[in-house]
Amino acid sequence: MVSTKVRRYSLIDYQDLLSLPKVCLPLVGVAILSLAGAGYGAEPTLQTPETALWTNEIGTGFQPGVQTLSIEAGGNYGLEACGSRQAHHLALGSLSYGYMQGSVVGGDHWYRGNWEWRAELFGGTQFSPNDDWCFGLTPHLRYNLATGTRWIPFVDGGAGVTVMGIEQPDLSSTFEFNVQGGVGFTGSCVTTWL
Repeated sequence: MVSTKVRRYSLIDYQDLLSLPKVCLPLVGVAILSLAGAGYGAEPTLQTPETALWTNEIGTGFQPGVQTLSIEAGGNYGLEACGSRQAHHLALGSLSYGYMQGSVVGGDHWYRGNWEWRAELFGGTQFSPNDDWCFGLTPHLRYNLATGTRWIPFVDGGAGVTVMGIEQPDLSSTFEFNVQGGVGFTGSCVTTWL
């Protein structure tokens, strides 16, 4: 009787996915190297950018193709609400990139503004009831209202995926969907591309 043993090899062991440093550190390294290499070989210039950020005047809406980048950090005190059995206290950070899609819409009405596609990469830690981690990626669609001022109110919504170490009793698995929506405002301190 001949016996053979089959051994399976995989690039990523499921247990490795549960270890945040093993997953995040290579991703952060690739992101830093990609951003650092983006301008490699470009000719340095001392010219002032001529591209206007706004369509006519400050606050009248963004030019098509304007790009935004935001870095945010915050925390929350969780509540036992909406079916949750525990209060999850979180500290989160995010990096978001946005692209203004098309010209200003809405004519001369109060709802005049721009549509913006956004992508948000976020991550952080749960510090109560126990220490755990989470990170995710969410595409958003945002509508920025043109108010005629540097203050830009917006309505925002998106849905994406989240990978986390937070599990039972409130979550059933490592992979979850996230749905985000909200209103807010941003401010602009520049009138031309940087």
